[in-house]
Parts: sequence; structure tokens; C-alpha cells
Amino acid sequence: MWGGSFPIITDTEEFLSFNTPNYAKAAINFYVHQDHGDDCVKLGTETHFYAPDQIILKKFARYWFLIHTFSAFSRRMWLRAIKHRGENNVTIGR
Repeated sequence: MWGGSFPIITDTEEFLSFNTPNYAKAAINFYVHQDHGDDCVKLGTETHFYAPDQIILKKFARYWFLIHTFSAFSRRMWLRAIKHRGENNVTIGR
């Protein structure tokens, strides 16, 4: 919700069925890809957003315009930390 609280969603089914007015959905994915026979591993991230109607889409577009630079910076820092841990055999726990 724009300027309000964030709902607590605990599992995939709840996320998929969530359809409360005035909310958009976001899903963030990290992926690791290695070509066969290649020592190079590619690490990346992608984000998908869902806006249920044009009003929410316009609100989200304004929001994204303001925060996209910080979001890109944060993702680069996440990827850098993951790379560092992978290169140094650091265990990533829950």
C-alpha cells in the first residue's frame, strides 16, 4: 500500500492469491548459471512487478522512478556479497 503498512505473507499460495486493492506485488529472484565446460559462473538477479490496474501501475511507476537507483545499488551489493562468500567458501545459512 502506498505510504501504509505491508502485509505479512508467509507462503507461495498466499502470495499468489493476494489481491487486496491498492497493492502491487513484487517477486525477486537470484540465479546462478554455469555453462557446461565453462569455469565461469554467472550470478544475477531479476525482479518482476505486478500492478493489478492502471491506477496502481501509475503509482508504482512514480515510486520506481524515485527508488530505482537505490534498488540497483542494493542489488549490486547483494551480488558482490554473494560472490565474495562463494569465492571464499563462506557458508550461507538460514
